[in-house]
Amino acid sequence: MDPLFIAAIAVTFLAYFVKGFSGFGPALILIPTLTIIYDPITAISYATIFDAIAGVILLSIVFRKVDWKFVLPITALLFTGSYFGVMFIKQIPAEKLKLLIGIVLIVFIAILLSDRENHFEFIKKTGNSFLLSAAFIAGFIGGITGISGPILVMIFKLRFVKDVFRTQLIAIFTFGGLWRLFLYNNNGIIPELPLSIFVLIGVVLIALTIGHLFQTNLDEKRFNRYISIILIIPAVNILIEVFR
Repeated sequence: MDPLFIAAIAVTFLAYFVKGFSGFGPALILIPTLTIIYDPITAISYATIFDAIAGVILLSIVFRKVDWKFVLPITALLFTGSYFGVMFIKQIPAEKLKLLIGIVLIVFIAILLSDRENHFEFIKKTGNSFLLSAAFIAGFIGGITGISGPILVMIFKLRFVKDVFRTQLIAIFTFGGLWRLFLYNNNGIIPELPLSIFVLIGVVLIALTIGHLFQTNLDEKRFNRYISIILIIPAVNILIEVFR
């Protein structure tokens, strides 16, 4: 078997173990790494397809816990941002946006590891206009880079406890992934897919199941620690990719 494909299997497993565990994160891990193996458009396409499949599965599990009055307006602005992002996908340098994502991740990791979330009480008190603006920006960045998570993950983690954080993100990112998949396909961005993609889809399903089972016994503090460790991987990957 091709060593590069084996590497793709390993990275895909890690990415969707993280998705099952945390409710977010696969694109953060998958896209920067797969761009070393495939071209950027293929990497973004694979990550979007996998995330749509994984999201639907996780959403079916947490569906009854979703606060739809909260999720739907945020999803609408995420959709709008993604639409404009896809329109600019070939015009705005993705490297600059990835650098911004990497910096945001590093700051967020530092906050979680230092247990200083309480220093950011102002984020908990922000109104809907702040969240909706953040959702639009996240969608715009996601449309261009395939990575829409960091801004919303940071805000949600500072506002919500583990279960609420995870559930709402699963719902928002599931619809966001499906919408981006539609936009990419409608704009002819999705390349012709090889049969080997079904192997990777199988890996996604296995990793997702294991990750979901693993997270059920973690308390809030340990969950924060694991999230921090997980995010170090994509942060380093993104910064290496930008500066190499």
